[in-house]
Amino acid sequence: MRRSAYFVTGLVCGFISVWIARQLIGTPAAEFFAATGLLTGRLFFPLKQWRQEDLRGAVVGTLLLFAPGLIPPLLGSWFLFYAFTREAVPSSFLGILALVPFTLHYYKSDLLFFYIVVLVCLFLAENLRNSGRQGNSKVADTICYLPRVYHRIRGLRRLINYLLLLAALLLLIASVSLYRVVYSGPEQAPVFNCGKSAQKLVAITFDDGPDPRYTTPILDILKDKNVRATFFVVGTQAERHPELLHRCIEEGHEIGNHTYSHANLYRRNSQKIEKEISWNSAVIEKITGQAPQYFRPPRGLYDERILATCNRLEQRLILWSVSGEDWMEPSARHIVKQVSQKIHPGAIILLHDGGGFLHNYGGNRSNTVNALGQIIDVLQQRGYRLVTISELLDSEMETSQEKS
Repeated sequence: MRRSAYFVTGLVCGFISVWIARQLIGTPAAEFFAATGLLTGRLFFPLKQWRQEDLRGAVVGTLLLFAPGLIPPLLGSWFLFYAFTREAVPSSFLGILALVPFTLHYYKSDLLFFYIVVLVCLFLAENLRNSGRQGNSKVADTICYLPRVYHRIRGLRRLINYLLLLAALLLLIASVSLYRVVYSGPEQAPVFNCGKSAQKLVAITFDDGPDPRYTTPILDILKDKNVRATFFVVGTQAERHPELLHRCIEEGHEIGNHTYSHANLYRRNSQKIEKEISWNSAVIEKITGQAPQYFRPPRGLYDERILATCNRLEQRLILWSVSGEDWMEPSARHIVKQVSQKIHPGAIILLHDGGGFLHNYGGNRSNTVNALGQIIDVLQQRGYRLVTISELLDSEMETSQEKS
């Protein structure tokens, strides 16, 4: 009876937390953080009497809104593993673990994948903590069948805890380094990320499209505001939606190269780099009749091989100086705030009309659409003129000639 009450309480709390995030912010990323925050808080709350070690109810509650399609396979796998193990805790753990390939293969959702990974880590951490208090772990006993491993479970728990801590620190360092290099890094000679025009010109750019769910309303807003932008498209997406590239060209926008499959080219061999860039160039030229002049590497990461390949293919590498941080799927208000606070003459603004955290499709860019009109209004009120990358480069060249 007590377990049933815990399950129902957890279910209600999980549902309410995701519902509040949906009402206040309205993005999958907000729901993800609300769900993971609730589960982590219930498991590791500082006051022991408020901790809840059985997370199954909360997991189901968060999934009811966040990803209802995962509930049937989750419950099915739970019952399947329970039939073999006759233990509720390891059945829950193995059932959640089984959802990792299921999520990647069928849902192809980055946030769902991260959420399942977080669930696996939380279940593992709690059972490892129990193994330290009680000298055993039901999950560990399920995984470690060999008797000679049993007496090492305490050392295994300590080792895994250290490895998790090390992984978290490395992830933090990598994130900070990536932010500094990609979002705040200095301008390098072969890379264009900030114009030096004497005029108040800025260029809005969109990555990872085209995606009809977001590119179409973005084009509608740009047309209504009489603004031209630059779209760095992914080849696989361009092949799916060639009509959107036609519309971009017809309405005076510019098309840039963002690789064929959104592959990470950093530290890859020259053949792979050239194939990704040249394949996408061929796709864009076939659809629009115009070869792209500019290339933006996925995530803004580049090295000497990428620079050499761009020079050989006669495509200038373009980054950005102002990010709306919409890749994290924040609120429209946050996107507008990021751009309006960091804007400057010659800025290249980074937004997204497609893509996701891991895949090149599936992200939610609805708040980018909601923020775009407000961004344009704010910039125009401040006296900025919105142009394409080519127009910004031409203005920079004119400024350089005047100074010389």
